[in-house]
Amino acid sequence: MFINEIRAVGGGAKSPKGLQLKADIVKHNICTLQIREAACLGAAILAGTACGAYRSVDEGVERTVAINEVYMPNYRACNIYDKRYNIYKDLYHTLKSINRQL
Repeated sequence: MFINEIRAVGGGAKSPKGLQLKADIVKHNICTLQIREAACLGAAILAGTACGAYRSVDEGVERTVAINEVYMPNYRACNIYDKRYNIYKDLYHTLKSINRQL
């Protein structure tokens, strides 16, 4: 399975700096939606389908879900985070036995 993008919803979709950081760390586009409250939107789509406003849930999604912003990875930042993460992994293994003693 290949991931094309990650969609951020709810409170996790409110911080532009946080969304850019996520894109840089995971090296995938992070997309916000025009309607960010996914649970409420999902309930509305199901209700719309049940009352006949949409012929199917798929149609409800097609008509209501739209991307608002896309945060693309900054590969310069990605390289910096990768290097720091490798240092963290080395530190973890180095300090593992000392942490048990603490």
